[in-house]
Amino acid sequence: MSDIQRVDSPDQRFFILLASYEMRMSHWVTNAALWAADPQLLLLEIGDWQWSSEQIAWSADSRHVTIELRRYPGDAPSIVIDIYPEQRIVLPHAPAATQPVPFAALNPFLEHFYAHHRRTSP
Repeated sequence: MSDIQRVDSPDQRFFILLASYEMRMSHWVTNAALWAADPQLLLLEIGDWQWSSEQIAWSADSRHVTIELRRYPGDAPSIVIDIYPEQRIVLPHAPAATQPVPFAALNPFLEHFYAHHRRTSP
């Protein structure tokens, strides 16, 4: 079972497309992608299939969107990022490194964050 939703920016120039999938009974992952609206163009896949977008909030001026991400299966803390579509950069919030990340480097950055913060069993 899956569910598709769209979260438009206030000025309608961009949108986040969300696709939710049930991984296991009651374990949902919501993948997200950033799109330009006209013409429709994929700008950024936000993490791989294991990264779930939990909270999404566009700024009033549509300059950035804030997203909280968690990685399935939940063995690491979540991370909050600000995505700036026009500049094509992502600014992570602390405790992650807070330097700008180009769109092309986001997924490796997220995997590095996960590897560094993942809880391991004793």
